[in-house]
Amino acid sequence: MRDIGFNFYWKDKFTPNLVSKGFEYREETGDIRLITSFESFEHFVNPIQEIESMLSMSKNLLFTTELLPTPVPHPGDWHYYGLQHGQHVSFYSRKTLKFIADKYGLIFYSVEPLHLITSTKINPLYLKILLKCRRFGLFLYIKKRLKSRTVDDSILMKAKEFGDV
Repeated sequence: MRDIGFNFYWKDKFTPNLVSKGFEYREETGDIRLITSFESFEHFVNPIQEIESMLSMSKNLLFTTELLPTPVPHPGDWHYYGLQHGQHVSFYSRKTLKFIADKYGLIFYSVEPLHLITSTKINPLYLKILLKCRRFGLFLYIKKRLKSRTVDDSILMKAKEFGDV
């Protein structure tokens, strides 16, 4: 994300930082406008605790998870249970995610597989169009409008290495 110009920071208590050293989130990092969490919600052993931790940093969470179908499938009838690896331990319905958002006075939007819990009111149609457009060049549009941070980040990391910062 930094390569295309977003001011992103890394934080993951379960995985070592292999690719974004020097850009770890710390409280002194400042205002976090949006937290992204992809393919992780289904791994939370204590989902409310994890979500509260994220909400303490930002009131805007963009994440992916596959929603639990209705009726709830038996264990052998839904691939997302991941019975062969046992890593998916939490599952969410649209109703559950809306309940979580309501619990914290936030708004829930969903354009599967993307979900947003936010403090900002958004026209659902606009959000749906924006998120659906990701397949039709949204990435390229953003990339043209933002300046990559790669060179600036490299200069900053060298300055840190030599004690100039």
